[in-house]
Amino acid sequence: PSDTHAKQLLVDVLLGTVAFKLTGGSFRTLMPSDLIKPGALANQSIPAAGMQYATDEKRRELIRMFRRDGCHHCGKTMGPVVGDHMPPNKHVVQKAEALATQLV
Repeated sequence: PSDTHAKQLLVDVLLGTVAFKLTGGSFRTLMPSDLIKPGALANQSIPAAGMQYATDEKRRELIRMFRRDGCHHCGKTMGPVVGDHMPPNKHVVQKAEALATQLV
């Protein structure tokens, strides 16, 4: 690109970033993830056993992964660690109940 084009591109990027932040934008929301699937930031996972939530041993491993890599949806490394399934059990149960209602 020409020097003028490169300067205009830089101005657009800077003004766009400022406008994004001034309107309440968060850089963490640039990669939103559907909560029923592993997030965009997922690096690894731990297999789940049926409908059971994470055991104490698996929770310790999840906490270690969380502190190292952050949340697989938002990237935060602080706060509670939820050891659920992907998709979450709550979502699976709701879908199953909805399907059962449709079949009746």
